Amino acid sequence: MQKYTLGILAGGQGRRAGGVDKGWLPWRGQPLIQYPLDRFAASASDIIISANREQERYQQLPAKIVADAQSGFLGPLAGLEMLLTHCTLWPLLVITCDAPNLPNDLPERMLEQLSAATPLCVAHDGERQQHLCLAFLDAAPLPSLKTSLHSDQRSVYGWLQGQPVTRVSFPNAAEQFRSINQPEQDN
Repeated sequence: MQKYTLGILAGGQGRRAGGVDKGWLPWRGQPLIQYPLDRFAASASDIIISANREQERYQQLPAKIVADAQSGFLGPLAGLEMLLTHCTLWPLLVITCDAPNLPNDLPERMLEQLSAATPLCVAHDGERQQHLCLAFLDAAPLPSLKTSLHSDQRSVYGWLQGQPVTRVSFPNAAEQFRSINQPEQDN
C-alpha cells in the first residue's frame, strides 16, 4: 500500500457525549482514540491528531498533536484546517476518533480513488455520506476551506458541497461508521 498520513479528528467539545473529550471516552476497555491507532497506524507512514483538550495525554500517543488555530471550538472544519496545514506526507486520510468499527479496507479503498482528476474523496456508508471520513490528494482544498471557516460557514458538509468530491461507496456499512457517544455503548 502507498505511504499516507492518517489524520484523526479528536478536537471537538463532545456535546453528544456529555462534554467529555471523546478521544478519552472509554469503550470496550480502552479509550476511543486507541481504536483508529490500533486499526490503521501500522499502514500509515505518519499520524496527526487534531485535539484541543488534554494535550499532555494526547502527546503520549505515537502521533503529532495539533490544536485549532483559533480558540472556541469552531468545529471539525477547524480540525481539518490544521490537519491539512500540518500534513507533510500526502495523501491524507481523515477519520474521527469516535468511530471504532470503520472498515478494515478503508485506507486502501479511499486512497485508490485519489488522482489529479479526483483530489478529494468522501466515504458513503450505503445510507449517507460520511463527511468526516475524507481523503485528500494534497493541500489544494485548504484555501477554500479557510475561506469557509473564516466566513462563519463552519459545516464540513456545507463546505464539501462546493468541492469536486468523489464518493467512495461502502455498501451496507452504516453500522461500521456509527459514532460512539457514551461510554461502553453496546453494538
